[in-house]
Amino acid sequence: RFLARMSSDLRSSLTLRAVVWWTIWAFWMNPVHGLVMTYWQGLVRQKRILADHNGALSASMYLTAAAATALSGNAPALRGLPSLLVIASMLGAGALLLQVVAQSAEFSVYRWLLLYQCLFEVTTAIGTFQVGEAVVGWFAGGSDAGRAAPSAATARLTALFSATAVAAGANESAILLVVNKWPTIDVRFFVLGICLLVCAGILLVAREVEALVAWR
Repeated sequence: RFLARMSSDLRSSLTLRAVVWWTIWAFWMNPVHGLVMTYWQGLVRQKRILADHNGALSASMYLTAAAATALSGNAPALRGLPSLLVIASMLGAGALLLQVVAQSAEFSVYRWLLLYQCLFEVTTAIGTFQVGEAVVGWFAGGSDAGRAAPSAATARLTALFSATAVAAGANESAILLVVNKWPTIDVRFFVLGICLLVCAGILLVAREVEALVAWR
């Protein structure tokens, strides 16, 4: 009975607009981010950047991303428009990866990687907030008091985030099987960037269709 109820709650969560948009985002952005974090040091070596500042860059990426995430929490404008944020962040991430590939100087490569990391972490925080707000708000409006309890809300969000993580992990494994066949790391980064741009374009069309259907 518990599993049946959790499955029902999960399906209900996936009918919410914000949840749908951010789940699609996580399904593609999380795997690409994981692969970028796996391969970026190899990309630096491939570009024949001999200075070893990788440790400093790693620390800077996470510190700067954490600061940017904290600052974004005070921006009310970032708490709405999930479709716009999803599409814009995908476009930005794809463009940043292409910039990383195009650069040859150490500072330029590190700068674009830093911006990519900041974009991903900030958008992740915004998406997590919007999904949590949508799920808790929707179930709290139900007639079943037990379903609106804080513990029940936590369980629903845990199930949703776990299912998203499993799906994104499976997608990353599938992508990894493909990219490992490509000869160089810069080709892998380039194609990953193009994939994000294509996904953003498809989602932009979907958003326009969604708006047209809602208007009618």
